[in-house]
Amino acid sequence: MGLGRLPKQICRRYSDWVRPHRAASYSSSLWVLLLFESIIATIGTAATLSWIGAGMLIQHIYSKHRQIINIILALALLECVFSILTV
Repeated sequence: MGLGRLPKQICRRYSDWVRPHRAASYSSSLWVLLLFESIIATIGTAATLSWIGAGMLIQHIYSKHRQIINIILALALLECVFSILTV
C-alpha cells in the first residue's frame, strides 16, 4: 500500500463513523441523536484542545530549531508530492 492511499482510507473510516445517518439508523429518537451529537462534539473539542496543548509544548523546540525543522518538513512534503505524481 502506497502512502497516497492511506489518507483516503483513514478519512473514509472516520467519515463512516461520524456521519449522522449512522446514528439515525440505530434510532430515530431525538434524545439518542442528541446523545450522539454530544459525543461527537466532545471528541472534537478534546481533539482541538490536544492539538493546542501539543503546539504549546513544541513551540519552544520549534523556535530553537526552526530552520532544520522547516527543511525536514519541506523534504517530507516533496516526498508526498513525488509519491502522488508517480501513482
